[in-house]
Amino acid sequence: MSLKYAIAGTKRQEAQEKLQRVTSLMEEYLEPLARPLDAYVDKRLVRTFFQLIRTIIEARNQSTGLMVSELGSTMLSGRQATAGEKRIHRLLTSEKWSEELIRIFQWNQAQERYEELKREGEEILVVWDGSEIEKPESQKAEDLCAVRSSKAARRKKSRKGIFNQPGGKPIIVQGYEWTACVVVGEKGKPSLAMILAPMVY
Repeated sequence: MSLKYAIAGTKRQEAQEKLQRVTSLMEEYLEPLARPLDAYVDKRLVRTFFQLIRTIIEARNQSTGLMVSELGSTMLSGRQATAGEKRIHRLLTSEKWSEELIRIFQWNQAQERYEELKREGEEILVVWDGSEIEKPESQKAEDLCAVRSSKAARRKKSRKGIFNQPGGKPIIVQGYEWTACVVVGEKGKPSLAMILAPMVY
């Protein structure tokens, strides 16, 4: 066997092992969420929920990784992409549950982490994180608001053969912004405490 094929096979095996470890950690973290989800929705939707989270983590392409068609084909297979899309659609449109369940789960996990760190006498930090995602082409998605475009600002930068006036007003596009608090200690996993919904300007 050629050395390059042996190396490629080793890399694939390492990637598979890493994916299995990440999947195991994800299942361990989300296991407390399975119980309330089971109480509200069909077990098939719960299974789809966990498959969907795993698929998002292993998304192949960052720019298209959250498109339903891409997720559907990755979650099952290329041949079953349409079935995968239907499963995701049924999960997201089910009226038996809402994002409030996930918010409560995140808050409980963060509270448990806080109490654990307190018992161990560790220093507890609450990291305040504000982030935004640009969605310049979106028009009808819920919770869209005005965000500053860092991508457009970079494209305005003067380059050889092209001149753009430096400074000036910021470029505003459609997007999402949120604020989250993360509970962290010196060791162990961080816990997301809350996400504050943005104001729509």
